Amino acid sequence: PSFGKVKEPGLVLADCLHSSGVLPNSTLYLSKDRFHPYGPKRMVYGQVDQWYRNYHRFRKTAENGTREGGGASEGVACCAADSASFHYVEAAECRTLYAVISDQHRFRAMNRTSRHAAWPRPKL
Repeated sequence: PSFGKVKEPGLVLADCLHSSGVLPNSTLYLSKDRFHPYGPKRMVYGQVDQWYRNYHRFRKTAENGTREGGGASEGVACCAADSASFHYVEAAECRTLYAVISDQHRFRAMNRTSRHAAWPRPKL
């Protein structure tokens, strides 16, 4: 499959495997991704690039080879509960993510404004 001019390494690897007849197992859990090309905040707020939206719009399911619709999910629906990795996570965001995972009840009890304020801002 082609996703435009973007040469994202994971997509290049998927193309290579596909052209060689190798079909990797799905890494989805309940239709949610486990591996993320952006940090958690960008994923939750849907601040993703067009190539990522295109990828989700045209991704084939591993189970039956049919096309999924709907595109990339936003909010907490973006990510599996057992997510394995996020890219571009700075140290402060990593510590906050660990705190959220370690004390989910506290984070859920916060209102949206407080949760947003608790998350570190990226360095520019």
